[in-house]
Amino acid sequence: MATDVNTMEIKKEARTTAGKSSGLNPKQTPTTATASNTKTQSFNGLKLFEFIGDVKEEFQKISWPPSDELRLHTKMVVGATFICGMGIYAIDLCIQSALHTVATVFHFIFG
Repeated sequence: MATDVNTMEIKKEARTTAGKSSGLNPKQTPTTATASNTKTQSFNGLKLFEFIGDVKEEFQKISWPPSDELRLHTKMVVGATFICGMGIYAIDLCIQSALHTVATVFHFIFG
């Protein structure tokens, strides 16, 4: 993990030094040195492309589990979710019936 952070820091430094050597603000690129409205749109677009590139790099680093293990864990998660949902439903029914009983007794006593 430390290597990944160091690599990211080196990339960031390379970007900032490239901007400084051309005489631009580190946050500016050559395409953003025009009008202010176009400047923010172009800069945001460049950041989006950089972000997408970084996401692609990170996805390549993922070690996916074997498909059998992935299917088993998916079934376990779906089953656990279903069981928890049924438990919440049962508790809800108990609370509803208790409140209905209290309301019936209240109506019986006070009319």
